[in-house]
Amino acid sequence: MPKTAFPLTLLSLLFFIPSLFAQDEILIQDVPSGYSSQSAARQLQAEALFATVPTPASARRHHRVLTEEPHVEGQPAQRKVAEYILDHFRKNGLQADLVEYLAWLPFPKKVSVTLLEPEERPLGLQEEGYQLDKDSFSRDVILPFHAYSPSGQVEGQVVYVNYGLPDDYAALEEMGVEVRGKIVLARYGRSFRGVKVKTAEERGAAGVLIYSDPMDDGYFRGDLFPHGPMRPPSAVQRGSVQYLFIHPGDPLTPATPALPEAQALSFEEAVNVPRIPSQPLSYQDARPILEALRGPNVPEGWQGGLPFAYHVGPGPSRVRLELEMDHARRPVYNVIGRIEGSELPDQWVILGNHIDAWTYGAVDPNSGTTAMLEVASGLGRLLDQGYRPRRTIILAGWGGEEYGLIGSTEWGEHLRQELTDKAVAYLNVDVGVAGGRFSASAVPALDDLLRDVTRRVLDPDSRRPVYDQWLQAQNANRTEPLNLPDADDLGSGSDYTVFLDHLGIPSLSMGFGGDYGVYHSLYDSHYWMDQFGDPGWQYHPAIAEIWGRTALRLANAELLPFNYGEYGSAITGYLEDLEKKAQGLGGGLVNWQQLKDEAGAMQRIGEDISSGMSRLLENGLDQGRRRRFNDLLRRAERGFLLEQGLPRRSWFRHSIYAPGYYTGYASLPLPGLAEAVENRDPSQAGQQAELLLRALREVNRTLDQARRLTQ
Repeated sequence: MPKTAFPLTLLSLLFFIPSLFAQDEILIQDVPSGYSSQSAARQLQAEALFATVPTPASARRHHRVLTEEPHVEGQPAQRKVAEYILDHFRKNGLQADLVEYLAWLPFPKKVSVTLLEPEERPLGLQEEGYQLDKDSFSRDVILPFHAYSPSGQVEGQVVYVNYGLPDDYAALEEMGVEVRGKIVLARYGRSFRGVKVKTAEERGAAGVLIYSDPMDDGYFRGDLFPHGPMRPPSAVQRGSVQYLFIHPGDPLTPATPALPEAQALSFEEAVNVPRIPSQPLSYQDARPILEALRGPNVPEGWQGGLPFAYHVGPGPSRVRLELEMDHARRPVYNVIGRIEGSELPDQWVILGNHIDAWTYGAVDPNSGTTAMLEVASGLGRLLDQGYRPRRTIILAGWGGEEYGLIGSTEWGEHLRQELTDKAVAYLNVDVGVAGGRFSASAVPALDDLLRDVTRRVLDPDSRRPVYDQWLQAQNANRTEPLNLPDADDLGSGSDYTVFLDHLGIPSLSMGFGGDYGVYHSLYDSHYWMDQFGDPGWQYHPAIAEIWGRTALRLANAELLPFNYGEYGSAITGYLEDLEKKAQGLGGGLVNWQQLKDEAGAMQRIGEDISSGMSRLLENGLDQGRRRRFNDLLRRAERGFLLEQGLPRRSWFRHSIYAPGYYTGYASLPLPGLAEAVENRDPSQAGQQAELLLRALREVNRTLDQARRLTQ
């Protein structure tokens, strides 16, 4: 490959492909943040060439290969997927390798649920085959199970607990219904399944059954598979019940990489796995249990979609749950591809998608994996033309995500210091396409960048910028419309977790969503995607284009386009909301005004930096000063980290973002302080407020140094 640096090669490209840039030429006057007008023109030309490569035909071809077999981590089919990705990376000029870890991965040996009363009846736990989808008849699909459920046999009366969250148990207590020693039946939704098991365990339940109610993703939401996108009666949502909100990754090597020589805990010593057995059910199998329950009628909001009145029990439904798990350390494979930066090889822009699936993974994750392969193809086209980015670009296919974000977490822990020193940002796509509705979650510093990129990519359906569709969707149910679309807050549940929550690396996660009712079931197949998710295969190239443009923008920016003015504004909003919730919390140990003043200072400094960047770029900037500025902006996010981590879960170190303890996925902004307020603990609130204040001041000191460089 030619090794010519980025600025020279793109000038030469203009002689060969002038017609490719027509769409972006009209936008060159709108200079992207972090670029001078001259470098912006070259950048947009590179992006335009990249955007010609992802196509519906190649996306569909890759997707068919990736989804040909079920490929659970730790099984041979998953190794085949990893090798396919590795080969594609290398064919497109990336340096690429498999990186192996050895993690605790359970497989089911025996799974049995039997209704004992009011009549004895084994529940099938089998997903039905449909002639329209050949893949629905596979015998290679793993049994429905919960990863990290312990083996065991329990039996008892059943209590229906709605979504199985703390408020639901509080309602049962008010009704005088006891769950201790019972088997609780919860429905999926509103929280991560591991939270449901943890909450039941804390209340003394003997076991947990979790089913998919048709009210949530079945016939109440649309036509059923195979004639529609929603969950049919026999579909079961597999998944992990690892306590990700305590720490993700290999349960036996917390905070250290799961290398073969690692000193591992025993399974009994692990702190982020359940002690009671649990099992997923279809609504077909949950129906006879629910239908036989008596006791009080359910409270308002607890009624599901099955055609009878729900009762909470206990009994007379009585169930026996038998589980035998094959627990062992098994290989987890990451595929790491790399394009070395021409000017700043020690600054890394990282793109990641997990590559393991519970079944075929058509949506989760192979729509994202397909997009990653298309990104690699686009970068390969640029490399063929002699292009090299200023900064290093890394493409990562993560193994073991479904078990507990294992591949990304172990890699992050393994390269902790190198990532702390070198990472610029982490760009995640998990579910790349499940329909046509764009959404994103990100740290606020990346919102501006994402807005600008989505202005330049057309929505395949409307043929208007994705930005317009994104803004329209966000304003659909608002009384006061937004002027700009905002990315949602990051929590956990995908592979950005180690980068943001543990290492303090600016992160975003994005994709196109839709009516996706077959999550983690046998029916998450190529047929489903072909018929319902992306029938024209247009949205796979669209997410690849957004992903690739975002990476190229960060890889080549003269000054990193991080907007800390927006970050400060967001933190001010979090503080104002939390202050209202804290009314009546005694002790007076939180100086809310002091915290808001520091967040306000961040907003002003960030705005000064943004305005100063434009002047600096047009007036010229020597290389040493530019590097110092970018290093300060890269370091700023690290300042939010708490050395001792959050209470009860020290692995999570970010003072602004973490998943809620009882949400598992959803973000809880200002987590240490917010949980103290929720717990009505004034002493802890005071401690967490002081730690937050120190973090805000640390970030502001770093940003102020960057501001002075723009003056």
